[in-house]
Amino acid sequence: MNPTYQQLLQAIQPLPLTKRVIFRCKTRGCGKVRTFDYAEYQGKFYRLQPWDDGFNIASPESDLRCPCRSKNVAASDIVGTVTRKHCDERCEGAVSAVCNCSCGGKNHGIAYKER
Repeated sequence: MNPTYQQLLQAIQPLPLTKRVIFRCKTRGCGKVRTFDYAEYQGKFYRLQPWDDGFNIASPESDLRCPCRSKNVAASDIVGTVTRKHCDERCEGAVSAVCNCSCGGKNHGIAYKER
């Protein structure tokens, strides 16, 4: 049974964000890059999206549409490996899904994080 909107809202607000996904629009002339962080609840991933009268609940699947209205969007989970390499603006502005630096993915693509 799928949880109701109210159950999801109450359940995911206090959960830690456990997954970051980077989205890249492949539509010519757009190329928008966005990252979102998600919390896991009952084996699925969700995030709270600010909305007119509160919050909307979004998932990686619902975020596949670009603001340009295109559905031609590539999505990748960010995979981080902690190394001795110093984390800097190259990591924060990265558009790839692989992180190999001291943050282990924590800061990867954060420059494109939408709130």
